[in-house]
Amino acid sequence: PVLFYNGTRYPNWKGNVLLGFMGHEELRRLTVNGTRVTDQEVLFKGLGRVRDFVLGPDGLLYIALANPGPQLSSTTPGRVVRLVPVP
Repeated sequence: PVLFYNGTRYPNWKGNVLLGFMGHEELRRLTVNGTRVTDQEVLFKGLGRVRDFVLGPDGLLYIALANPGPQLSSTTPGRVVRLVPVP
């Protein structure tokens, strides 16, 4: 999944791209300038396969992870996590 962030809850991320990797089990934030990636940060790695993520109505990022543990559905084990900015 890919998300172009233009919200206000994570002010330092405005104009950045969030990119999830199922195989690498990581979420990355890419800083872009025009059409070029100028920097990248691994936000987390190894918590589970990043299945999807969305911005909730509260402006926070919600991430669906496939991993052992609580069930997302009867066929997909995983969990949904909320990314809360540090003040």
